[in-house]
Amino acid sequence: MKLSISKDFIDHCRTQANIPPDDIKRIIGEASRDVGKFSDILVKEGWFNSHELGKYIADSVNCSFVDMKQTLFQPEALEKVPKEVAQKLCVIPLYSMGAGITIAMANPFDTRAISELHKYCEGLIVSPVFSLQQDIKTAIDKNYP
Repeated sequence: MKLSISKDFIDHCRTQANIPPDDIKRIIGEASRDVGKFSDILVKEGWFNSHELGKYIADSVNCSFVDMKQTLFQPEALEKVPKEVAQKLCVIPLYSMGAGITIAMANPFDTRAISELHKYCEGLIVSPVFSLQQDIKTAIDKNYP
């Protein structure tokens, strides 16, 4: 399942943030129907803060949300996935516990990315959670050497 912009999501965002029709059309055009780009634009332009928008998106796709600004990163989890892979896939490992590892992803339904993560997290169950694309990029820069 790919995360894409639905009409209901657009309508909700437009209504909640009182976004004028011309602005919402421009944002949709710039985002090319990609929910990650759409979200980044909404936050960057100040229509939403990242926490409220991230929570809404995660709830709408029935996935857990992790706010990158309010979480701790376990060094052992970060060591599992090289920085270059995290950047390429737009993911960041959060923590590992027992037989599982929790990884924040801009698209937690990207089966190709999850399959690639299994190569680095051998023997662990990859448990994806949702976070905004730009927040993951910032967290990668901040938490990897």
